Amino acid sequence: MAYSSLQRVSSVVNSFVRAKSNGVYNKANGIGCFRLWKIAKLGKVVEEVAFERPTRWGEIPVKHLFQKHAKKSSKLAVLFPGREYPQSAPLMWYAAKSAFSAGYDVLGIEYGYQANRTDLRMDDLDVLVSEAIDAMDQVMPDSYREVTFIGKSLGTMVQASVAQKISFSVGSHVFLTPLKPVIPFIQETQRSLVIVGDCDPLFEATDIPHIANRSNVDVSVIAGANHALETEDVSESIRILGQTATLCEDFLRNAKDGNGG
Repeated sequence: MAYSSLQRVSSVVNSFVRAKSNGVYNKANGIGCFRLWKIAKLGKVVEEVAFERPTRWGEIPVKHLFQKHAKKSSKLAVLFPGREYPQSAPLMWYAAKSAFSAGYDVLGIEYGYQANRTDLRMDDLDVLVSEAIDAMDQVMPDSYREVTFIGKSLGTMVQASVAQKISFSVGSHVFLTPLKPVIPFIQETQRSLVIVGDCDPLFEATDIPHIANRSNVDVSVIAGANHALETEDVSESIRILGQTATLCEDFLRNAKDGNGG
């Protein structure tokens, strides 16, 4: 018999309580405040690591979330959030879930200015890039054959810059509402999915032909959607969120080996 949503949530909570009582929940040394626990999520055992790193933006360290399959995965997805669109925002949250469901370990990046509630200047982009690479360095000792980057808005600029600086190739990219300066990079990627709304003032209809009809780029244009991939209709916005999650998961399940590590 299929579980109801309430039964699933109850099962997850009970599994977490059992894990703590059995000593699975523990602290480890090495990367700032480093927490590791195993928790059963809808029948899958997941290792979640929240690790802190220093940041140029202030005393509050960034906190990156790393989710690993209990059974070793050869695939890693790295998520780069938007300027005012953190990992907990809907598109990022469900992109992470889609990647995990497709078999990827998932690293969610937090920016230093987000952690410290400070402003961001565009000339700080290099710092965002270096701190994102630092976060990746903490998990890349694991051998990943396939690496995917997923970015939203400003995050698409960060992911493009990171991809050009690291020593390994990124096999595929997901660009959620990308910014115009990223267009040349999208054109040169091995394989990409671009999801954009046709009412997005930061990526206009005239920009779409520059990435459409290319063998290496799948483009999905959402009718009526703005830069948040939302409309004024709540039900329609929720439907678009589900559509976006499905597009991401289908794309990631079919991603080719990116020779990530």
